[in-house]
Amino acid sequence: MQHSKDSMVSLQLQLRDQSCAVALVQEPLLSNKGELVRTWRHIEAFSGGACPRAAILSAGVDLWFCPRFSNRDVTTVLGSFGDLSLYMTSVYLDGTLLSLPACLEELLSTRDKPILISLDTNAHSTLWGCSESNDRGELLENFIFKHHLHLLNKGFTPTFITRRASSIIDITLCSEELAPLLADWKVSQEFHFSDHRQISFTLPLVLPVLPKIWCFKRADWSKFEKELDSLSESWSPPDSWSPNSLESEAGLLHKHLFAALGKSCPKTRPGAPRSQKYPIWWTEDLSVSRCNVRRLERRARNSCSDADHDLFCEARREFKREIASAKRHSWQLFTSEVDSSSRLAKLSRSLLKDKEASLGLLSHQQVAASSPTESVSLLFDVLFPGSVEQELPPAPPRRPVPSHRILNFLFTDAKVSKAFKSFGPYKAAGPDGIKPIMLQHVGPVTLRRIAALFTATLELSFIPDLWTQARAVFIPKVGKKDYSQVKSFRPISLTSFMLKAMERVVLWTFEEYFLSRHPFHDRQHAFRGGRGTDSALSQCCNFIEKSITRNQYSLGIFFDIVGAFSNVKFDPLLHSMNERGIPRVITSWYSAYLTRQRVSASVKGVSVTRLLTRGTPQGGVLSPFAWNLVFDKLLDSLNQGPFLGIGYADDGLLLCSGIDPQALADLAAPVLQSALNWGDRFGLQFCPVKTVAMLFHQKRKPLPSPSIKMGDQVLTFVQQTKYLGVTLTPSLEWKTHINDKIAKAKGKLIRLRTAIGIRWGPKPYLMDWAYKCIVLPALTYASSVWGSGNLAPFRPALTKLNRLAMTGLGPMRLKTPTAGLELITNTPPLDLLIKKLGMLTYNRLKPILPVTWDGLGARRKMGHVRSWNDLVTRDKISLGPPDRGCRTYHWRKLLPEQPSASWKDSLQVHFVASSQGGSGCPSFGCKILTSPAEMWSGFLGGDPAQPAILFLAYVIGRLLQAGHSEICLVLDSLPGPLDVTITKVNSVGSVASALQTNPAAHVFWRRTAKDDLPHLTDAAIASSNAVLRLELESWTDPAANRRQAWSWLRKQWTARWSKSIEYRQTKYWFSEPDRNLSASLLQKSRDDFGLRAQFLTGHCWLRRHSHVVGESDDPTCRLCKVGPEEPFHLFSECPALQSERTLILGSSHTSGEWTLRQLDRFLKLPTIRDLLGPPPEAVASGVAGAASSAPSSPP
Repeated sequence: MQHSKDSMVSLQLQLRDQSCAVALVQEPLLSNKGELVRTWRHIEAFSGGACPRAAILSAGVDLWFCPRFSNRDVTTVLGSFGDLSLYMTSVYLDGTLLSLPACLEELLSTRDKPILISLDTNAHSTLWGCSESNDRGELLENFIFKHHLHLLNKGFTPTFITRRASSIIDITLCSEELAPLLADWKVSQEFHFSDHRQISFTLPLVLPVLPKIWCFKRADWSKFEKELDSLSESWSPPDSWSPNSLESEAGLLHKHLFAALGKSCPKTRPGAPRSQKYPIWWTEDLSVSRCNVRRLERRARNSCSDADHDLFCEARREFKREIASAKRHSWQLFTSEVDSSSRLAKLSRSLLKDKEASLGLLSHQQVAASSPTESVSLLFDVLFPGSVEQELPPAPPRRPVPSHRILNFLFTDAKVSKAFKSFGPYKAAGPDGIKPIMLQHVGPVTLRRIAALFTATLELSFIPDLWTQARAVFIPKVGKKDYSQVKSFRPISLTSFMLKAMERVVLWTFEEYFLSRHPFHDRQHAFRGGRGTDSALSQCCNFIEKSITRNQYSLGIFFDIVGAFSNVKFDPLLHSMNERGIPRVITSWYSAYLTRQRVSASVKGVSVTRLLTRGTPQGGVLSPFAWNLVFDKLLDSLNQGPFLGIGYADDGLLLCSGIDPQALADLAAPVLQSALNWGDRFGLQFCPVKTVAMLFHQKRKPLPSPSIKMGDQVLTFVQQTKYLGVTLTPSLEWKTHINDKIAKAKGKLIRLRTAIGIRWGPKPYLMDWAYKCIVLPALTYASSVWGSGNLAPFRPALTKLNRLAMTGLGPMRLKTPTAGLELITNTPPLDLLIKKLGMLTYNRLKPILPVTWDGLGARRKMGHVRSWNDLVTRDKISLGPPDRGCRTYHWRKLLPEQPSASWKDSLQVHFVASSQGGSGCPSFGCKILTSPAEMWSGFLGGDPAQPAILFLAYVIGRLLQAGHSEICLVLDSLPGPLDVTITKVNSVGSVASALQTNPAAHVFWRRTAKDDLPHLTDAAIASSNAVLRLELESWTDPAANRRQAWSWLRKQWTARWSKSIEYRQTKYWFSEPDRNLSASLLQKSRDDFGLRAQFLTGHCWLRRHSHVVGESDDPTCRLCKVGPEEPFHLFSECPALQSERTLILGSSHTSGEWTLRQLDRFLKLPTIRDLLGPPPEAVASGVAGAASSAPSSPP
């Protein structure tokens, strides 16, 4: 193909239209990264090595890549088409080498199936029609005779045509058993913008037919609900529940779901849209130009005239330029139409994604698959250890349970509905084909039916076979270099959402009743509210920092468990659940779930189904909970004596400190043995290669690393390791980690910048969002650990990163000041942003990471926990405990609403809460209609979260203590968190505690009526005059903490800005950050934003700046001929613009005062437009806009 764009488009059109099933390609079109270019995503591409010179493309054909027989010049795939299986190989032979690829020789020596080979030989031989043979041709002749291959070339039609000559250098070979099946071999005479001609032939293949799929986004869900409820109205539970009745009822429900779906949802066939014949960048002009080029090529070929060939070459060059221009223009339109953050996020994902990997014949350790079936079986053997190919065992006999004896205490309609709505509506379905959106639109009748089915399933400890099936999908891991290994893929199990919803309700029950009394181990940070990688890293580094400051050693052992979730044994897992006090009915149900789980995978026509004998269900809602129960046992054995054991999911860490490394190793030996015993009990093993040790210290002459064993394996001491995404070194210095994160953030930013121009693309506010929400989070990750230290050495690199992001928002001059752009775009200096985010994380983790620093130690350095605490104290930053607790459940409303007819005999309490009363703090007032009426009021200091709920709890508690049992609260509306089924707001718990003062009391609320206005007025007056300060347990709204942290950052930023002696012109306009003004500026178009950035920074095409950079000899204003020609002079001082300035700014304008609207009107003046435009010589030389140039072509 000689890397031709038009040739690749033409070939992929044939693949898309199914006129061609498989294409064996040499010299394919490559991207700038050296990867194959595909026009449509449904086309699968195979190649080996970087910058491949041979490739295979296919559409709608199941092909398996063979890495063993592939390299840069050879690509081999294995295809199965009914009873026919064969190898297909595309080969490019380098004309400078007199040898054949070794992998091709190996393939032909070991093959056990027919083979088809397409070669660009760069050789001549009379065997395939050349006039003479050369050395390379004789080498290939011997190769053909040696392996008994059949040559398919027919006739003397040249396959390679240039201006000077033509020859036959492209040949097709096949094994003898395949030759009778091949037919219609021919060389196309149509020009495809390559010197090589396309060769085609036919082979009878049985191609798979893709079934139609449901188009859920076009469904009529109201009709679906009605149809399903009509089918469920006639349903009644069986007289008694048994495994057989459960199976039949689950099947009937499944049948009804899809019967209703068939009447309300259309189907469509997957694949590329047939209406799109050409790529989106193709135009009618390109079709005309292509026809003209082909016409001139035929004329030049027939006439053999130099003049005709010159015309053809010129037309071909022009056509290629037109293609590049059309693609660039189409890409510009596409990116400029991105008008929302969601669309920009999709664009960013496509630009930042790594190379796609296709599943082929895999290998693991010393085992290599030789067929697709072996490859899929190898995936199951490694990723689902212990799985067996056998039928589902029969369920143990269970006595039928009468329906009237089953109590629906756990699976209420509200819980089941909430569970369905907790899933994303269009999540991939399991083998039963049920997507969450179907279950989210079931009516109340069907909901009761499902709840009854769930209850019977739990009562019988039996799960229908339809729900226990899972569909495995193997996705490539990001960043792997070799995708021919099994470990380069990760299994994702898609299970039934019926079972997932049932698990969700059971999990809520665990959290509500059992974990509140028996929480997970305090050192387990995964799958817990308020914990995460930040808390695990802080706990780890806090321990190490304390030992370093005491001039001690700290020994860290990092555990890696082999296939943790997939290898755990069932029996000890269930025993751990019993020990935690979980009811036996739930444990028995989960046991049935574990022992009856089946996983099936259908990969490129190969289907395998296996029964799992170990491991928690992949993708199961209860799997994280079950794993934490298992890992808690390990944490119990690790946290003994001087040792600290930390867990995050399956990542374990053991720490201990002291003055002698060998003594630490000796102390750790029995603890490591207990970890091995734990592994033996649960069927788990530690990876000997990835389980490493590190000796933390800051000594100039440290003692040698000790020898430490874990079982029979001697652990390796490393000088650098990654723990939860953070690079740790023995001295616990963060230079390596920070530089690595900056480099990766810069790489992401460059990939986004190169795909988007300066004058075209998404608006500046969207690109600013992409930088702050996509690029920066990866950089600032775990800043609570490493951000407390001195970031001054990294400030230049961080500033460059900010500059790279901001100069891509619009056309600017080369040396536009970064600090000025930061003010204009409200992009804080990254060192201050890191401090702010780290401070907020520290405040969130402070309850579980108290300041334990005791002041001892010979070093001046403090740990990060103490550093954050000192910073918050020194700068008087008011950060309170955030209002984010564990999930609180109140399925029955704590304060139900009652109609007007039921509150006449209750105590009426008219309640008013205001966010800012007379004291400037949240206050409340209430009028209690006793005899005589009472008035209560009070206020809370600070800025507590949900003050109205805290006041309600206070009032309810006092009234119940006074002996009232029928209380009616008169409110405008119930506070939001009290009306939510599941909430993480701590203050809701205060209402629940107040109601426990008298559980038999009846407390409810009603809405205000017309007669309540006088009482509410009295309550409002009492609220505004509140003088009693209440001492209630309160929490701070996280938004208030963020405001306090932003206020600190803004203060530091303003101080740094005012102390700098540079940026004179920007300081005329910005004395401090202005978030609203920056947001308005970023809403402008790219050209308008660039113009305003140039004007506000002074780095524009006015004479004064041109004089500073040596582009002009005279800095004097061209209008008044007096002052310097700079933005502030024109806007505030230039006498030649006095009348325009008075019209725009008013006669009482003060220097330094301006609004964005005034600036916009000023910049629209024709005189100002002429002054700000680049001079003609700058445009001609390309200096204008040189700060950032648009890419020459889209990616």
